[in-house]
Amino acid sequence: MLYLNFIKYAFARSERFQNFNTHLLDGKVFKLFTPENLPNNTIAFEKGYDTSSKLVVIVDGSLSYENDTSVIVAKRGSILFEEDLLYDRHNHIENNLVASPDVLFVEANTKDILEIFGNSFLNMINMSNIVQSLRKVSLFKVISPKKLTEISQKIKIQSLNKGEKVITQGEEGTKFYIVKKGKIDIYIGKDQYVRTIGRNDFLGERALLISEPRSATAIATESVEVFYLEKEDFLLSIEENMKLYLI
Repeated sequence: MLYLNFIKYAFARSERFQNFNTHLLDGKVFKLFTPENLPNNTIAFEKGYDTSSKLVVIVDGSLSYENDTSVIVAKRGSILFEEDLLYDRHNHIENNLVASPDVLFVEANTKDILEIFGNSFLNMINMSNIVQSLRKVSLFKVISPKKLTEISQKIKIQSLNKGEKVITQGEEGTKFYIVKKGKIDIYIGKDQYVRTIGRNDFLGERALLISEPRSATAIATESVEVFYLEKEDFLLSIEENMKLYLI
């Protein structure tokens, strides 16, 4: 538990991974990590090491280049080469990385972690942002973080051009939408303007539970990208008693 909480702490304080949903680290992912405890000046990573091949969190001590131990590459509470991990950059270090002084870290192969999720770290952070958006919707506020994470992995992206309809009044709704980029105008009837929604706004959440006609039309006012969740995928993710409670 101490190792797991420290890994989560490192993600939370990271400039690039702070929006990462740390619930994803529980269970199978955490079991991939192994600890390494090395005395001062011991080589931790040799010259030529691929900077995005492992997820390494420094629990105590620090790492420096062997030829210049005054330069700290990673210290307590940090993720080693986090930018390369995030953007999947396969750079190779030109000098050995050594413990400076003693160092304790936990590490896991990036490939093994991403095999569980089937995504890059960047996409996983996007999923974390989706979870944060879902939490703002009253329908999802009573659903556990773990279940929200599961639901977020079923969300897809759709692009629309200016003038295209996201939903049409009168049709039966089967999708819930979150605006990722752009703006959408909402109309009732042929030309009764209601409002404009933008980034992180949502529409159509009732369609996930109730079969009824759409009450308005939504039209893209510019190039738009939306996240959407299919009713079928949502219902497969929740238990029957939760469905009844949400209704």
